Amino acid sequence: MLKKPWKTITQDNGTINIYGNNHYIPLDYEVPEWNMDKPEEERDQETCFKYKGNTYFLSEIMRIEKSAPDWMQYFDGYDSHGYGFGILVKLSDDNEAVKVYTYIS
Repeated sequence: MLKKPWKTITQDNGTINIYGNNHYIPLDYEVPEWNMDKPEEERDQETCFKYKGNTYFLSEIMRIEKSAPDWMQYFDGYDSHGYGFGILVKLSDDNEAVKVYTYIS
């Protein structure tokens, strides 16, 4: 169960709740499952992080462009898990960790 929202954004078409604790999660390197069918010496590791029991690879995170809505501009990327919910990612200044938030609209 999600606790109190970190931030609530009210828009004309509804409300977006963003949940997160504002803590950094260190980045790691793993071989993604889509590389497992390659011979072992050709399997490349990719940058990833673990959040709520799932492993997310940065290559799967969509970059947030300047044309994105204003409420998204604080973040560097997102991964939509379906209509109206997903995660938002903020990279640390040294690119060694991420802050991860869940959004629900």
